[in-house]
Amino acid sequence: MVPWGYKVHSDPKVQSLEICDQKSSDIQIVFDLYEQLGCLSKVKRSVDTLWPERNWSRGRIHNILINPIYIGKIKHKTEIYEGLHEAIIDRDQFDRVQAQLQKRSVIKRGKHPSRGPSAYLVGKVFDETGDRLTPSKSKKSSGRVIRYYYSNRLISGGADPKGWRLRADMLEQLLSEIVKTRLSEALSQFRLAPEMKPHELNDTKERLEQLDIKGKLDLIIRVDLSETKAIFQIDVEKVATLIQIETNKLDLDYLHIEEPVVLRKRTHGTKLTWVGYKGEPNHALIKAIVTAQAWMDEIKAGQSMSDIMQAHKIPEGMIWKRIRLAFLSPKLLHAIVEGTTNRDLSIKMLTKHDLPVEWSEQEALFLG
Repeated sequence: MVPWGYKVHSDPKVQSLEICDQKSSDIQIVFDLYEQLGCLSKVKRSVDTLWPERNWSRGRIHNILINPIYIGKIKHKTEIYEGLHEAIIDRDQFDRVQAQLQKRSVIKRGKHPSRGPSAYLVGKVFDETGDRLTPSKSKKSSGRVIRYYYSNRLISGGADPKGWRLRADMLEQLLSEIVKTRLSEALSQFRLAPEMKPHELNDTKERLEQLDIKGKLDLIIRVDLSETKAIFQIDVEKVATLIQIETNKLDLDYLHIEEPVVLRKRTHGTKLTWVGYKGEPNHALIKAIVTAQAWMDEIKAGQSMSDIMQAHKIPEGMIWKRIRLAFLSPKLLHAIVEGTTNRDLSIKMLTKHDLPVEWSEQEALFLG
């Protein structure tokens, strides 16, 4: 689709665009309105008044404002190149608008003191269509607030079956784990900073380990997500500052990270899992499994359910629910102990429904 304000070049030999005189002024008006009003909702109301028949969404207006095509450039995936077409918007005005958009995004959803935990990935994560993932939150009837990252079009344009909805805490934890793990590996193998002295390595890795989740995510410039991989761009200057080395002594290939991931559709949003991830084992789950196995041993030894209830002071319903953990497959048990299962595998998940008797069915269900 040809962007609003342009048309296909009149010369068929020229594979480019040219300005459409009837529409190009509309683009200038949109940029001027945003500079004056500083709010997408207010710009939309003004646009609806000017051109009621168009019914432009906030998402479409936002996409116009961030599209580098209007300053004579072409975007391909994550790269931006000089185009052959003429610009409609002055570069200085375009840069001012980008600064306004970023400032409002960060203030509104990332740093406001009254809105709970910060969204550390504001403006940094994009789905496979190139749509930015925008932070939002949902309040449960219990009062619990859950943060999410949504494909921006779901917020500005309504339902879209291909739109993304990811739990913010899980996404932030996952991406921070990937960054820390891969940078630590590249440092340990003297690949990221080949000239680093061995005695400097421990201090450097300690500084990396001491970073909190915000500090690790701050190293990220951009993440592009798809159903099979996550591609990271890491900030060269910030990494150089962290490991206390000059930027020209870094091997930049190791600041471009590509990791395999798996997407699973869930009731409460899409679940993103790092393929091959090995994390901290779920100690509460392991303890519950050991307890269930001990109950089974007591039953085999002739103890009644009443005896177990009195000895452990546990309701009968909980015993019947949790004793099924004693029947997990060896492969699933090994994965739980090693920390290589789906990272949201929990006591609740394993005891919520009837557990398949066949070990192969358990493994298919919980190990995917």
